[in-house]
Amino acid sequence: MKVKGILFGLIAFVLSACSDEVKVENMSGYYPMNIGTTWNYEYTSYFTTYDSAGKFQQLSHSVEQQTTVITKDTVVNGIVLRQFVTTLATLSGPVHEVFYYRQDTEGLKEYGYSVDRGSWTDVGIIDSTSQAVKQSFLPHQKAKTTTTNNLYMYPQPQLLFAYPLSVNSEWYPYSKESGNRKQVVEKDTLQIGGKTYPCFKIETTETTEYEYYYEWVSTAGILKIESQTVMNDVNPGDSTYGQSKEHVVKIAKSLH
Repeated sequence: MKVKGILFGLIAFVLSACSDEVKVENMSGYYPMNIGTTWNYEYTSYFTTYDSAGKFQQLSHSVEQQTTVITKDTVVNGIVLRQFVTTLATLSGPVHEVFYYRQDTEGLKEYGYSVDRGSWTDVGIIDSTSQAVKQSFLPHQKAKTTTTNNLYMYPQPQLLFAYPLSVNSEWYPYSKESGNRKQVVEKDTLQIGGKTYPCFKIETTETTEYEYYYEWVSTAGILKIESQTVMNDVNPGDSTYGQSKEHVVKIAKSLH
């Protein structure tokens, strides 16, 4: 459902060489939220395997294109959410991800999402499940369902970016108990489409999934993500495999 009549004020921010802080005065805030905003990304994955003695075995990589578009407003449980649709072009066909965001003076929040991979859909916490089932997963963990194109809501919104952003500011997107924490580690600049964008480099510490996870975010959106995951005992019992690492770089090539 598209909701008309939503007012978005002017973006008020300070981002200069003498200031690390971005001020947020209204719902428009820091992150771009205009319908029609589009980001085109290049998504590169490097996959390395090692044997049980730590000796290098194989390196492979893939390069794919990804596009994210803010499409419309959707009302879910009486809350107006902005819909971000991401399409990843893969060799096995397109993957469509839909995320539902809302921005206020506290920050940018994710309320739910769906990922259509054809016969399988990775989902967040299913809103219709019992409280006992909800408590059995952390909000950022995923369950599986054979139903596609459904919307799944978190028990509570996840705080992706906490305002005001400033160097050394930190927050917990889920809870302290989750072990997931974000921190702005430094100011940086990136060259995208011939333009220079001042941005904040944000580190996410994840106790289980990532060895490291960095985001470069600016008033133009997320411009870059770089992460690495490590998996031990790829084939348990097979001495030829001991560990694998996946290094992923997602960088914006154009935006409008």
